[in-house]
Amino acid sequence: MELIAEIDRAEYPLIIMGDVNARMGLVAGDASRCPRGRMLHKLTKDRGFNILNKQPHTRGVPTYSIKDRKKPAKLEPYSSIVDYGLVQKCIAGSVSGFHLIDTSKDEETHTTTRIRSDHRALEFTLALPISAE
Repeated sequence: MELIAEIDRAEYPLIIMGDVNARMGLVAGDASRCPRGRMLHKLTKDRGFNILNKQPHTRGVPTYSIKDRKKPAKLEPYSSIVDYGLVQKCIAGSVSGFHLIDTSKDEETHTTTRIRSDHRALEFTLALPISAE
């Protein structure tokens, strides 16, 4: 897998965030698990990543949903957890405030707007040391 090769070549700690179309099941509080999710979970364990979605306030919160689409043979809207925040354990202490958001606030006008996407945005704060060079 190309991603594994890139991780192994990295000379610095990594953060991976985004839509990876993988369902890790109970690991992230999702109702389903798929082969890609099993591979992603193995990668996080083998390469030393924390899964930010496992935090109490984000565990089980869908990152993808279509309220108007119906699952085949089901009557409820479809949702899943397919977007993840992954951070290598060596810098996990520098990451805080991981959130799944579906609104955007304009600081100038103080208005809140719903993000026009079927995926929630992933957001966090990274504290970096300041060099005195």
